[in-house]
Amino acid sequence: MCLSQLASQIAVIFLLMLLGALARQLGFLSPTTINDLTNLVLYFLSPLVIIKAFLAPFPVTRLKIFCLTLVGVVITYLVTILLAKLAFAKVKDANLQRIATYGSIYSNNGFMGIPLAQALFGSTGVFYGVVSMVGFNAFTWTHGVAMCQPPLTKVSGL
Repeated sequence: MCLSQLASQIAVIFLLMLLGALARQLGFLSPTTINDLTNLVLYFLSPLVIIKAFLAPFPVTRLKIFCLTLVGVVITYLVTILLAKLAFAKVKDANLQRIATYGSIYSNNGFMGIPLAQALFGSTGVFYGVVSMVGFNAFTWTHGVAMCQPPLTKVSGL
């Protein structure tokens, strides 16, 4: 893959987004329609692309690379969590600190990542791109949820 191919695919995605924004401005798409199209992509089209990627032949080497990539994703999240904690440790407002930390750690990797991986690398790219989504979901529903909970307070008299 060359850099021009990557830039070309990103440009196509941004042109499609621009087309959608223009269609909205001209009144062709209502907010309800936009919401429905987003749900269609999130709940039907993206899962189908992922399922298709996993239906490909599955040699052992592909599983090994998948697992190594998953280890890399986990290490990346752990390092990012540490760096975000250090970067926002001096923020006095606890809510602002949690929001800034969470926003620094967790990205929206699936919505744009899957189409870009599909465009650049086909089903193989989607297969390995899903590893990032697995890590994202595991960390956001454990660490992410935990960090957004209010701190526990001591109950006196127990």
